[in-house]
Amino acid sequence: MSLALLLLLLLPTGKPPLYLQHEGHSRTVVGIERCLPPQAEARSGAAAAAEYSLVILDPGMPAAELLGSLR
Repeated sequence: MSLALLLLLLLPTGKPPLYLQHEGHSRTVVGIERCLPPQAEARSGAAAAAEYSLVILDPGMPAAELLGSLR
């Protein structure tokens, strides 16, 4: 996906991130991703069941591991 297309799909809210704390470690929820199943995208006008994923920043994750997970 191109950066220009990605920027068109983002919806900034101005709301602060959500911080999750557990066992002395924190993670930051910085967004939510909505994904439609491939068969739902093919149907027009039909309500499709979407899946949602949290976009989380984990400062405890090594940088190399984080970069590998983004590719």
